[in-house]
Amino acid sequence: VVRRLGGVPSGAVDAVGVLVATDLTPAEAAVLDPRRTAAVVLSDGSSTAHSTILLRARGIPAVVGVGALVAAAAPGTVVAVDGTTGEVVLDPDERVL
Repeated sequence: VVRRLGGVPSGAVDAVGVLVATDLTPAEAAVLDPRRTAAVVLSDGSSTAHSTILLRARGIPAVVGVGALVAAAAPGTVVAVDGTTGEVVLDPDERVL
């Protein structure tokens, strides 16, 4: 997923998505393409982690420290993310969208 969102070709995928993962290294955060990465949701991490600071500097909304919510997000799950409030909703209804 990081390679795909970072702009490294991996087939015919040319979509914008939300990266949902356990954690992200600063190197991984640095290669994410802001045009393809709508947001990042991490089960671990903190608002002062290097990767989070890099995401913020690159204009990619991120919500970190969500814990088990990440395990509930299967590939292809629709995810609504509000990086300002820290709200993450899996399979949101039309009102939330």
